[in-house]
Amino acid sequence: MSKKIQPFHIDPIPSPKGNKQRPVAEEEDEEGEESEFDLVDVMNSMTPAERREVYALRGLWESYKTLRKELREQIGALKVANAQARNEIFAKRQAIVTGTRDITPEELQDVKLNANTEEKAEEEEKEDGVELSSSSKAQAGKSVKVVAPSDQAAKKLLEAAAEDPNGGIPNFWLTAMCNLDTIENMITERDRPALSFLTDISTEYLDKDPHKGVRLVFSFAPNEYFKNSTLVKTYRMSFNEEEGELEVEKIEGCDIEWASKANNLTVTIKEKKQRNKKTNQIRIVEREEPCMSFFNFFTAPKEEGEDDDNDEDSTDHEEEWEMDMEAGQELMEQIVPKAVFFYTGKSVDEVAAMLHSHYGDMDGEDEDEDEDEEEEEKDNLKRVGRFSGVQNFSRGGGSDGAGSRGRGGSTSKPGECKQQ
Repeated sequence: MSKKIQPFHIDPIPSPKGNKQRPVAEEEDEEGEESEFDLVDVMNSMTPAERREVYALRGLWESYKTLRKELREQIGALKVANAQARNEIFAKRQAIVTGTRDITPEELQDVKLNANTEEKAEEEEKEDGVELSSSSKAQAGKSVKVVAPSDQAAKKLLEAAAEDPNGGIPNFWLTAMCNLDTIENMITERDRPALSFLTDISTEYLDKDPHKGVRLVFSFAPNEYFKNSTLVKTYRMSFNEEEGELEVEKIEGCDIEWASKANNLTVTIKEKKQRNKKTNQIRIVEREEPCMSFFNFFTAPKEEGEDDDNDEDSTDHEEEWEMDMEAGQELMEQIVPKAVFFYTGKSVDEVAAMLHSHYGDMDGEDEDEDEDEEEEEKDNLKRVGRFSGVQNFSRGGGSDGAGSRGRGGSTSKPGECKQQ
């Protein structure tokens, strides 16, 4: 079973559509009967001149495929080189987040320079008559505030970190993930204490080859929940020559070594009374039942045809596969490179400016239309500011619905993980 994964498409040259050659294929005719398509028969039906021309075109197609393969290899080499430089930056980020080193004056200076540039851009916008609405300013203001946890334990962690120059940033990754709807919907209240031990999320190419796949690595500090120091999700890929795209062929999870049955977050333990028919004595039997948890992400989804008893099971497996890929992509393409923006809520500011540029200054509208537009802008800010444009990873219905099979949904309130 293989699935297209568009964001990993590395070939800018589109593949031809509608003319896919297959050596032998089975098709259904109008009467529903199966017939064989034989390329040899088709070629034999051509005149000698037509066959020569087709052979020449096939030769050009092979040359084109070779050229395209060389392009993929060159892009792959650039990606590997870029990944090495990127990982050096991310290693510094991890050290700051975990508090193993303090920030340098140079790093602070870079931030100040960027801040001055942004302030200058804002001043230029004001000179041009562009000014954010009050609702946009209110939303943008949230982007610079530090997390204000309602939990006293979390508050003490932040205060201790603030007093210690090397205190790091508690709950950095948990907060960042909770600010992306796709991932937040996978996190339950039971998951949050365990995810607070998350020290880093990183990616690496399989065998240093972008075309073979990507490994998503979650690093954890020692904790009471499981013995693993890392939890890994692997996406194995191959290049589909006809489609001109990378496809995910296989998804692999990992085994979690839970410290105890009670600490296994993917199940709930229920007690049941059993009476012995002979002795009439009652004993308590414990039974594990699967439940919703972010840590279900590390269990690979079933592939098509695996334990399929009926069409409904096949559809369920298809949905699990698609949702797993969506979650993996969001983590690799959003959380890993842009973690600081999701932690601080900076994206809210950017969305507010974007919405204002689209809806802020429209001439020729009466006062009622302006009021309607302002209400629409507020609604858009509420949705886009929480990244609701991303399809939800919930399995049980609406955007706030919890999954029915433990691979999505959240028992926490929608705003609990958000920046305030």
